[in-house]
Amino acid sequence: MSDNLTMKKEERFALILGILLSIILITSLIIIFKDNFNDKSLSRTACIYSDGKLVKEIPLNSQTPDMTFTIESKYGSNTITVKEGAIAVTDADCANKICVKEGFISNSRLPITCLPNRLIITIKTKDDSALDAVTY
Repeated sequence: MSDNLTMKKEERFALILGILLSIILITSLIIIFKDNFNDKSLSRTACIYSDGKLVKEIPLNSQTPDMTFTIESKYGSNTITVKEGAIAVTDADCANKICVKEGFISNSRLPITCLPNRLIITIKTKDDSALDAVTY
């Protein structure tokens, strides 16, 4: 009867491997989704730069009304849309329209850039003052 209660070496290995994989999966999910939850809880501001100069700041929160406007410069024009706490370039007169293909952004990970028209849209949060890397 004691043989039924003891685990074989392969069963113990499989159990330990399953537990380790579960811990890794749960930790990965926490790390991935932690950033998403934090981005939504922070106050975010979209900063729109044209030819290196800040031309407009728009708060991105639930109270911000949906809007569409155009930024024009001597290099070209970009139509910008703010919707549901996110911002995007929805039309541009540049040739490749990579800025339009980037879609809506709502966090500070990647900016929207239109190099031909010299337009950059970044998201700034309250927490941006903290250093996340040091380079030499």
